[in-house]
Amino acid sequence: MNEKKPERLKVLSIIAIVIGIIALISSWMPFVNNGSFAIAIVSLVMGIIGMLMNLKNKKLLSLVAIVISSISIAVVIVTQSSYSSALENASKESDKAVKKSENKTNGNNTDKYLKNMDINIGQLQTNDDGYGNIDTKMEVSIKNTSSKKINYSVTVQAYSSNTEKLGDPEYIEVELQPDESIQKTIFEYLPQDKVQSYKDATYKISKVQDYSY
Repeated sequence: MNEKKPERLKVLSIIAIVIGIIALISSWMPFVNNGSFAIAIVSLVMGIIGMLMNLKNKKLLSLVAIVISSISIAVVIVTQSSYSSALENASKESDKAVKKSENKTNGNNTDKYLKNMDINIGQLQTNDDGYGNIDTKMEVSIKNTSSKKINYSVTVQAYSSNTEKLGDPEYIEVELQPDESIQKTIFEYLPQDKVQSYKDATYKISKVQDYSY
């Protein structure tokens, strides 16, 4: 029985080496290397057992198994740390991109975008058509004063004398090259019973959204 013991231990060490090689081959693969880590631990334990139970004989195979499994474990730890760092960085970059995109369209950068334009909001004009209907309109001129093309949505809001919003805002789509200008007509077809309120209102740019890419 004792003569067969070295042979059994040799087989154990060979199995440990084979398992260790499998773990080493797959240790760099994302997600798969979770299993590689477990396999490498098994290989390491088997190698150590083979070494401890074979102290009086050659321990080369057990040492090889221990070395391979240890390398596999190290590779798994390093690669998982690297992948984790890469995923974290990608997540941060994604969050930054989302936040930047949101800031472009939620109005947070309105003051910044206004510096790229010269906007002149005219007076509200009214005209009685003789049939009891009052036509309304307001002319707005916008010039791109920046050195780049702009693609904005400008929101103009009417405010009553007590600074409350008066009705719905008007939106002006602005797509201009540098030094290019446009003129838009807004606040047409106002409710007849609200015309006087709009004539007395104050008009302000409440939001500028950037739709450039």
